[in-house]
Amino acid sequence: MTQHFNENKKNSQFTKAVLLGALAGAVISLFDKETRSSVAVNGKSFASGVKNFLLHPDGVLNQVKEATGTMRSTVEKISDDVSFIADKVDEFKEVPSQLVKMVIDTKESFEQDKGSNTSRDIPQKQTML
Repeated sequence: MTQHFNENKKNSQFTKAVLLGALAGAVISLFDKETRSSVAVNGKSFASGVKNFLLHPDGVLNQVKEATGTMRSTVEKISDDVSFIADKVDEFKEVPSQLVKMVIDTKESFEQDKGSNTSRDIPQKQTML
């Protein structure tokens, strides 16, 4: 039990040290004029957003509903596209076996034609002396 208490105390001290370091870094960064003005602008924007939400919560909820609907329709479109592509991939998987069969049939056909045509059947060019 004592060991557990000591570990919690060490974690607590570590957390305090991390927070103090972050606070010191934030204060030091505010020495820069650009950083101060950026923090001021972003802080005002954040406060304005919070104020708008508190005054008009229905408007924010409607925006969330619209965004959700748009995302849902986009996901459905993507799902349809993926399904279409998967169907095409399945179709293309069948093509090589059909192509192999066609090539073999063509080869056999040419071999049969070649076997029936002998050198006797082909007229020879005679030379005159």
